[in-house]
Amino acid sequence: MCFKNGIFNLLQQDHHCLWVFCQFIIYALLCMSQCVIFITFELFIETSLKGNSKFLCQMRAFTCLLLCISMGTLLSFHLYYIARNVTTVEFHIEEMKTDNPFRKSRMVDNFKELFGSLYINWIFPLTENESKTNIQNDSFEL
Repeated sequence: MCFKNGIFNLLQQDHHCLWVFCQFIIYALLCMSQCVIFITFELFIETSLKGNSKFLCQMRAFTCLLLCISMGTLLSFHLYYIARNVTTVEFHIEEMKTDNPFRKSRMVDNFKELFGSLYINWIFPLTENESKTNIQNDSFEL
């Protein structure tokens, strides 16, 4: 954090582009979920799996499930941060918890600022993000 002339400058250091990061986590979570489903089906449908093969299949399913839980937790935290319009660093600052000047009145407006106004672009990055053109000043007076 930088203090300069009585102005509190916010550092946007979570990730280079939260839009891309959240989409990456969503796609990784979907991929791991598919792996868990396919491996579980293989365990129950494939009766020829015996001994070591069955154990390895169970370990793969368990590992993928743990990764799903981890990525789901990470995604939920970041969606919460987006809903509150704060970064991870700002979340731990007491002043930002009570009085955030960048927080919009509606939660969906915070998501639209980051992902764009078209809901289809939230999941499928088909066009350039609109938030690049709506850059606001990232400083406010305390």
